[in-house]
Amino acid sequence: MPRTRVFPLAAALLAMVLPVAANADDLDTVVQRAQAAWEKHKTMTATISMTSNVQTASSVISGYGSGRLECLRKGDKTLFRSDSTITFTRIQGDKQDSQQKQELHSVSDGELTYVLTTVMGRTQAMKIPADPRTDVTPKVLIDALKNEGEITLLPNEKLGDHDVYVMEVVLSHPAPRGVARRVLRIDQEHGLLRQMIAYDGQGNPMSTMTYSEFKFDVDLNPKRFEFHVPAGVQLIDRSKH
Repeated sequence: MPRTRVFPLAAALLAMVLPVAANADDLDTVVQRAQAAWEKHKTMTATISMTSNVQTASSVISGYGSGRLECLRKGDKTLFRSDSTITFTRIQGDKQDSQQKQELHSVSDGELTYVLTTVMGRTQAMKIPADPRTDVTPKVLIDALKNEGEITLLPNEKLGDHDVYVMEVVLSHPAPRGVARRVLRIDQEHGLLRQMIAYDGQGNPMSTMTYSEFKFDVDLNPKRFEFHVPAGVQLIDRSKH
């Protein structure tokens, strides 16, 4: 089947969940407490909202969307499922050039991720290595962020009615026109990521991911975390690239 062209996402769309401790502690202590906090729960669901604004050489691509994240701990693994719809608009000069809606469905076991993308009635399925930056296991996630650059715990803030810890990640080798810095806001009461904002090298926000309406230890059928390729769709295996 023909390969569908899709606009690049400004940030990972699969949900990340990060239980963490107070920013008065060193990072190793934060990781230990984060892991312990997450392991108190068996399941979690949340609502995702997202916006993006990416400047290319000739245009600006803006996006907005919403979705749902589901997580299930199974043995020493954490499974996740994400379903979202995103609309991208490309603007050249002062005119809207095109608009495109994407429907995304993904499941992951922390090692492999399966992604189903539907654009303009065309569906594509892919098998890729799991991105540890989207892992809901705190140690895996924080180790991945360490590999990106320097992590700093900033003064606590308030996000809406919620007290949050703030973490900043400054990338060591940002790509041209790419993300240079990430700011995470983590809920103090439940230890879960409430917001991540990615900035370019000039300090302009490129994407915002916000998580809300958390529910814990709800009944989730493990079959919801199985991936099935729809009839007539070819699975593209990029897990070894």
